[in-house]
Amino acid sequence: MIVWLREAASAAWNSAFFWQAAGGVLTAALAAGGAYFAAGHTHRMTERRLETERRRHAEHLAVTVLLVLDPFVIACASVACDKGDYDERGELETTMSIPTLSIPADVDWKSISADLAFRIRSLPNKLQWVANNVRGAADGDHPPDYEFFFEARREEYAKLGLSVLEITEELRRCYRLSDTDGADDAKGTLRLVLAEVESERQERIKRNAEWAERMVTWRSENISPLDVLVREAAPAAVPEDGKEPQGD
Repeated sequence: MIVWLREAASAAWNSAFFWQAAGGVLTAALAAGGAYFAAGHTHRMTERRLETERRRHAEHLAVTVLLVLDPFVIACASVACDKGDYDERGELETTMSIPTLSIPADVDWKSISADLAFRIRSLPNKLQWVANNVRGAADGDHPPDYEFFFEARREEYAKLGLSVLEITEELRRCYRLSDTDGADDAKGTLRLVLAEVESERQERIKRNAEWAERMVTWRSENISPLDVLVREAAPAAVPEDGKEPQGD
């Protein structure tokens, strides 16, 4: 039986049909491998071409958006530094107009990350929220200094300018774009404004606390605030000889 099997295998090995079939299988395998390699190469080339095109669109978007956001940051800094000026009625009024913002539409937003695209495209909404917050602070404020209005205006636009600066810095870092002159100055100015506003707020809180403490004292002594104000505003009594009284 074993001898017969060996003879059958030898006959099949030496037959032309066997080699013809084997050649067909080998040819089919080589063709399939070649097709797979060609498809993979084509896919890689397509991906490389699409990535190059996406990068080009992203760089165009970055340049276009930066040309809008850079001046906007400067405008925010100008408003943040605006402490107002007194008009003919003796009331404090603004000297800088609030900035406007129009995000470019003719760019490929899919060429950048969804998070970055959202942060950029939501800036007009943030600008509107800032304006609403400032208007809210102005409600109930009083002349001539409009203290709460100016405090909120300076603080809100300083924060907005810094948040936009974070976006411009990310765009420059991702797409290797150079900084504009004054970017560091704007950041330093905006941070300084925030520190100044916070210092003024703490000073006001301290004044109010001192005033409240004095009110408690006046009430305990049955003295009206008007009497105290008149007393503090009155000049100190001077002796007839014009000399200050000497201590013992």
